[in-house]
Amino acid sequence: MRVVKILSLIAVFATLFSSCGNSTDDSEKSNKIDYTKFKCLKTLEGHSSPVFSVAYSTNDSCIVSGSDDGVIKVWDAKTGECIRTIEGHLNTITYVSYDQSEGYITSRGNDYYIRTWDANTGECTESIFSSYIPMGTMSYSPDKKYVAHANGKSTIEIMEVNTKESVEILEGHSDDVYSADYSPDGKYIVSGSLDGTIKIWNAKKGKCIHTLEGHSDGVNSVCWSNDGKYIVSGSWDKTIKIWGIE
Repeated sequence: MRVVKILSLIAVFATLFSSCGNSTDDSEKSNKIDYTKFKCLKTLEGHSSPVFSVAYSTNDSCIVSGSDDGVIKVWDAKTGECIRTIEGHLNTITYVSYDQSEGYITSRGNDYYIRTWDANTGECTESIFSSYIPMGTMSYSPDKKYVAHANGKSTIEIMEVNTKESVEILEGHSDDVYSADYSPDGKYIVSGSLDGTIKIWNAKKGKCIHTLEGHSDGVNSVCWSNDGKYIVSGSWDKTIKIWGIE
C-alpha cells in the first residue's frame, strides 16, 4: 500500500537522502562509456526558482525535478519537453523520485510533508507530515559496501558501511557539495557543488576524471540515469541540464 511505502520513506530519509538514489576497476570507461567526453546535451527551462532536486524515472524515459518555486515538473528525457507540472507543496521541494513501474512520484518539501503523486494525473494520493529535514545526500554503491556522503562541505567522503570508517576523501570542489551519486556500476561518483561545477570521480582511485561546466550558479542536485549513459543536474540558475555524449 502507498501508506506503507511512504512511511518507509521516512526511515529512508533518516539514513539516505539522495537526489536519486554500484565494484570498481582502473579504467576511465564504464560499460564502454567514456565519461571524460561528457558535455551538456540539453538545458531544460521552466522553473521560476532554483532547482533543488532532480532524478530519472526508473526506465530513464522521464526526468522529474523539484524547485524552490514549490512545483514539480516531469520532463521527456529525450526531447526536454515539460510534459506535466504538479503543484501542492507550500514551498521549496527538496527531494523527488519517480517510480515508473508503480506509476507514482514521491516528493519531500520544506512544508514538512512527504507526498506521493499519481504520475499520470498529477493527483496527490498520499501525504504524511515529517519534521525531519536532512542535510546533504548519501549515495550507496550498488553492492552496499560503500556510501558517498555529501554533507555541505567542499569534499565528498566515502565510507565503508560495515566498519563505518572513512576510506577516501574526494577533494577538488572550491565550494560546498550537497549532492553526490554513485554510477549504476559503482565505478564512478558524480558530485555537484555550489562552485557551479559537476565532477566525475573514479570511485576506487578517488581521482577526478572530468569536470563539467555550464551552469551559471551553484549545482544543488546530480543524478545518473539508470543505464549510466547520462547525468542530470539541477541548479540555483533555475535550469536542469542533461549531460552525456552526442
